[in-house]
Amino acid sequence: MEGIKNPHVLIFGKHDYIVQNVAALLHKEGFTTVTFLDVNEILDHLKAHLLDVILVSGAVNPHHCLDIRKAIASSASPNAKIIEHNGGPATIIREVRQALSL
Repeated sequence: MEGIKNPHVLIFGKHDYIVQNVAALLHKEGFTTVTFLDVNEILDHLKAHLLDVILVSGAVNPHHCLDIRKAIASSASPNAKIIEHNGGPATIIREVRQALSL
């Protein structure tokens, strides 16, 4: 995480309890998070907010991931990394840190 102080992570999921648990894990590690359950809200958010990473849970419609990828290019955060996370919470912190080090 060198070079990025207090990285901003957008968490997108299908279930509120999952995105809230992921946000809590990331907060403990010093990340700033914002959570969404609706892809249209994310697309609006991308227009004006700086993000370092977008973490998408495996339960999300794959077409929504494509919509997000397309929107990033013309967003306020064209260099944001996308992580499509499948599985449990054990690897989330490592995956986010790896994305930030690329």
